[in-house]
Amino acid sequence: MFSLRAVGAAAAALCLAAGPALAQGQTQESTPFVIHRAVSAGPEIGTEATAPPGQPLIVQRATSIRAARLEADTPSLAGFAKTKVFTAGSPMFGVYTTSGWAYCAVAETTASWWAGDEFVCYEDADKDGRFETAMLSGSPFLGVPLFVFQLGRRQPLPQPAPYTLIATEDGPAVDYVVTAQVQRPRTRDAALPPSTFVTLRGGFRQGVNSIPARIGGWSKSARLKDGEPSRINLKGAEIEILGVDEANVVRYRVLTPTPTQVERVTMGVTTRTTMVPIFIPG
Repeated sequence: MFSLRAVGAAAAALCLAAGPALAQGQTQESTPFVIHRAVSAGPEIGTEATAPPGQPLIVQRATSIRAARLEADTPSLAGFAKTKVFTAGSPMFGVYTTSGWAYCAVAETTASWWAGDEFVCYEDADKDGRFETAMLSGSPFLGVPLFVFQLGRRQPLPQPAPYTLIATEDGPAVDYVVTAQVQRPRTRDAALPPSTFVTLRGGFRQGVNSIPARIGGWSKSARLKDGEPSRINLKGAEIEILGVDEANVVRYRVLTPTPTQVERVTMGVTTRTTMVPIFIPG
């Protein structure tokens, strides 16, 4: 009887606690990275071009502020169906640690149906030019293989792995892209034509076929008036919007690309816990 009463009391407590989901958030600043001025893809500066929805208006490279290169084949310590060895010459990007710097590479999955890519970050605690430990550090945040949300537990390597520091522009890079979104909000007076707004957004992508990860706050908008061109400045990039057709294809000119600059972003993860009432008869 005692055990049944105890279970019944617990069930009642669960019923009383049931309600909206509880949310907990965790944020983390990224290691600073560099957006490089050189244009990787897009029209020549000052040349008129068009971009359908989703196609970047301009593409530039972004790298960490520090980079390194492995000088010997090095085990990744990654799990099932992932890169087992990083070969000599593999580039790595730098991230902050509690004791200095670590340098990371991506252990790519060979079975995407089972698991995703994973960061492996190496650390040289005694600063002798050889990595002694590796940290399995989760998947690229928002799919961008430059953003490490949290470093994992340090694990010793079978033997130290030599490396060399290299110029940041020679390290692993992702695409920094500027895309355009067209909006036509309805007016209160149905007899008036709708207004047309164009919003430029900055974000990052891994490859030409991937969807860019947008960064909150990295956007600027302008209203097109009577078909007149409108200029938008986004993080130093000057882009002139010449017009928009019915399919939301944007005509534009890049007057100035994004200048070289050091940036960082705030990464955030929210977890939700839902408490469900349990009924136990007795």
